[in-house]
Amino acid sequence: MKKLLILPLLLLSIGILSCKKETVPDQQAFMQQKNMSIINPGLFVFGTCDNWYISLLQIDRSDLTGNYKSINLIFCPDNTIVVFNDILAVSGNWYVTLDKGNPITLVIDLHYQAMVTTVDRPADLWRELAGEWKINKLQKNMISLQADEQVKKMILERGALY
Repeated sequence: MKKLLILPLLLLSIGILSCKKETVPDQQAFMQQKNMSIINPGLFVFGTCDNWYISLLQIDRSDLTGNYKSINLIFCPDNTIVVFNDILAVSGNWYVTLDKGNPITLVIDLHYQAMVTTVDRPADLWRELAGEWKINKLQKNMISLQADEQVKKMILERGALY
């Protein structure tokens, strides 16, 4: 009877000892692999070059949406942005910053300084859109943003104005 118990226990011990031990690589070593690509979190929303428009722009509780009703924005997956209306267009770049893997800030960097204008009004339009915007709500067809400790609020929606 002892021989019958010893044989299965011996086979079980050999099986356990011969199993390959798997280790989980630490995160830093995993991220340093050359073939590892980091996914841009902004691609969830800006995965294709689509038109966006400003459905709300509020500064110091003043609604300025009417001033931006003819402006379209095109965000592309290569981190470029074009802001345009019937007369003017400005290009730039966009970035999404992360905190613990969650998108928290949308940075819009427009190249409006290169524009030569006699009136400062167009540059003011672009200046209000550029900068760091805290992401309050992120959906596939809508982004709610705020800047300057809730002084500026902006809502972007997917779609063309005309």
